[in-house]
Amino acid sequence: MYAVRITQRDFVAGTETTKIGRKRFKTEAGARKQAASLSYSCIPDGKTKVSEVVADVIPL
Repeated sequence: MYAVRITQRDFVAGTETTKIGRKRFKTEAGARKQAASLSYSCIPDGKTKVSEVVADVIPL
């Protein structure tokens, strides 16, 4: 079984929040697809990151 760990970073406020998604996956490939769809970075001016979300796959 696999789960997705989601880390949200806000560089303006200086906060970092980590949580584990509620959905469980039987295969690692399914969990990786979900993690890829959740990950993003917000760079409004093209140089400075304002926030980002990083999703990792963790075995249970």
